[in-house]
Amino acid sequence: MFLQPTSDLEKRQLLSLQIGLSIGCLALWMFGGKGSLLNSDDVLYAQMARESLEKGSLVDHSWMGVTLFEKPPLLLWLLQFSGWLAGFSDAAMRLPSALGSTLTLVYTFKLTRIVLANRVGQWFWPWLAVAILGASWTFIESGSRVMTDSLLAASVVAMCYYAIRVQGSDDKRWSVYLGVAAGLGFMTKSFALAPTALAVSLFLLWKKCGGRLAASIGVAALIAIPWHVVMTLRYGAEFWDVYVGYHVLGRA
Repeated sequence: MFLQPTSDLEKRQLLSLQIGLSIGCLALWMFGGKGSLLNSDDVLYAQMARESLEKGSLVDHSWMGVTLFEKPPLLLWLLQFSGWLAGFSDAAMRLPSALGSTLTLVYTFKLTRIVLANRVGQWFWPWLAVAILGASWTFIESGSRVMTDSLLAASVVAMCYYAIRVQGSDDKRWSVYLGVAAGLGFMTKSFALAPTALAVSLFLLWKKCGGRLAASIGVAALIAIPWHVVMTLRYGAEFWDVYVGYHVLGRA
């Protein structure tokens, strides 16, 4: 069912993909390193990461001394690591988003290829899908913003890819990978992942893969729950009033 490289030509094409995506990642990095952070959201996340790193905190993230419950901490953790590794330059702050965009391209190729397995154009259309996505201004811009969008996009496309893998194979690792993608997606932008999670769940239930879906949910829970428990113990209702009451219900 799933396309695998079986000839020297196909192997060369896959190698070309890897080289091309590496160049694309470099291009995103170079694009992201130009100019300063002018948008208020970009500056807010960058300052929160820097301030929290200076305090040695991985749980509480503050801005100008005030702890904020903006979103789950994955982006801030990556910004802290990037800033610690390369300094809090504009380019370093854009690196997590550039990596998220690159992963989105990778999984777009993989998803298109697996959907079109053994069909005419099974090698052409994945390349076209990546080219169209990579040519989108919104996509390019998100790869250079200090925001959660590109990381969330990577998680969404990865979940779709691994869901197809789960229903097409008894290999348990695909359920684990699906859970990891979902857990990281939730730790990126919390309930913004809900539409994808619902679609993937309904798809796997329709394919009678309830047991493997449950395993994926368990893996995702192991990734997402601990931080939420810690924040609940530290801040109680105040955390949930802002985290869900404002950022989910109020903004919806």
